[in-house]
Amino acid sequence: MKLRKVNDAAYTPQVISIGPFHRGKESLQVMEEHKWRYLSVFLDRYPNIDLEDYVKVLKGLEESARQCYAEPIKLSSDGFVEMVLLDGFFILVLFLQIRTSEWQDTSDPNFHTMWMLGAILRDMLLHENQIPFFILERLFQLSEVPNQDDELLVLLKPIACLCFSYFQKMDIFPEKTSRSQAKHLLDFVRNYLLSSPIVIPQRKCDVTRSATELRKDGVNFKMSKSNGLMDTSFRNGVLKIPHLKINQDSRQSFLQNLIALEQCQELPNSEITSYASLMDSLINTPKDVELLIRYGIIVNGLGDDGNVSHLFDNLLKEVTLATSKFYFSGLCKELNVYSKMRRHKWMASLKQKQKYFNSLGAVVTFSIVRL
Repeated sequence: MKLRKVNDAAYTPQVISIGPFHRGKESLQVMEEHKWRYLSVFLDRYPNIDLEDYVKVLKGLEESARQCYAEPIKLSSDGFVEMVLLDGFFILVLFLQIRTSEWQDTSDPNFHTMWMLGAILRDMLLHENQIPFFILERLFQLSEVPNQDDELLVLLKPIACLCFSYFQKMDIFPEKTSRSQAKHLLDFVRNYLLSSPIVIPQRKCDVTRSATELRKDGVNFKMSKSNGLMDTSFRNGVLKIPHLKINQDSRQSFLQNLIALEQCQELPNSEITSYASLMDSLINTPKDVELLIRYGIIVNGLGDDGNVSHLFDNLLKEVTLATSKFYFSGLCKELNVYSKMRRHKWMASLKQKQKYFNSLGAVVTFSIVRL
């Protein structure tokens, strides 16, 4: 993946491997012991189904699961099934502990520090650190965990809430999502961020001027109160943009992995890439960041405003966005038309004032000469 050239660390797990691509790395071996422990905890709590029953079901799903990866997985059948078994139950038990008080274990080192839990959640949202979502669903269904409201939705709500909070000021959460379409955990979270169906019209790809340039042209800015990441709108000279918190490396890693997902898979649209492209157009200098902070659109926890500008520059390096997939093309076109119209009016007004002062100067000069 050529995106790795820009920021390899953003796509590399820090503490845990999920799926085949980072499996076996020495730096991640400590968590393998926790995977076995979580499996044991789960089987002890629900002894109604034997381990052999789970293995048998996963064997039946093996071929479909292998086809979910872009390249052949060089693991034996037993090795592959063991991997999805351990990774699947680790994810389920982790979220059962987060979600349900009766599952919480005060002796679990994964919950001793917020850093460790945050690192695990970050790693679970890496594009190359995934197992198929249907594996999680099947394991959860087989286990017969009590109160399976909305199946896996309620259980996985915390990770979606965490990611949703990156973009929203309040702890709000969409009630529905096309969960059945999710390919894996990262895609599941992406579906929540894009909670309403999106149709991208076929049109020429326009980009817009920077935030400070637009402001000079009379465009006003306002933080959008909508829940949707893509709910950026321009009406009556006001550009409304969703809230964005930037205060940890995990935010950048999360955005980069969402973009990688759209770059590497045959998705009909590239909404997250479009969002990053729009923000990159608006942010060219620290002055643009300062303006967006002033209007409550960005909260900058990176210190210098130049760091935010640099972040969006890096997000789109080695990224290709097809003209037909740029969601904000129409909005940018409207901004450009408005900007040019205001600019022309301003220039015309300036010329009129210049003519007036030139005429006034001529009259004053004539009067002085007569005196």
